[in-house]
Order: sequence, then C-alpha cells, then structure tokens
Amino acid sequence: MAGFWKHLDEMSSTDKTGYDEFIKKQMGEHKEWEKEEQKRKEKERIITGDNLCCLKIWVSKIIVQKPAEKKELSETIKLFDFDKNT
Repeated sequence: MAGFWKHLDEMSSTDKTGYDEFIKKQMGEHKEWEKEEQKRKEKERIITGDNLCCLKIWVSKIIVQKPAEKKELSETIKLFDFDKNT
C-alpha cells in the first residue's frame, strides 16, 4: 500500500494532468458507488410484501335475505343475565 501512495506522490509532482484525471476518475467512481449504496440501503429500509397465493372466487348464486322481522325481547338470545334490581 505504501508503494501506491509513493506512486501517487510521484505522479502529482511529475504529471499534474494525469494525476488530476486519476483523482477525478476515482472521485466519480466513488460517487457512483455511494449512489448505488444509498439505493441498496433504501431498498432494505422499505418493507414490501410478497405474493404468496391468489384466490379466484366464482359466485354461483346470490341469496337475498328478507328483512328481519321484529322479535320480542323474550325470543332473542341472552348473552348476559343481569339482575334487573341492581
């Protein structure tokens, strides 16, 4: 790795345009990588559902119910039995 930095130092002193082009290229690649990384992180953050199955329902007969007649209170189902005196 030290040889790489020495080479860059040499290049900056001897070939300014090549060095500038190399740095700009590296910065551009890094920005592209950052964008891709940001997209990947955003995709991980969003929760999406997976389709597991599909149901298809065919209606064979439509049943129309008649309106319910009023029933006496004594004919209905008791869910709770409370004492009326309390």
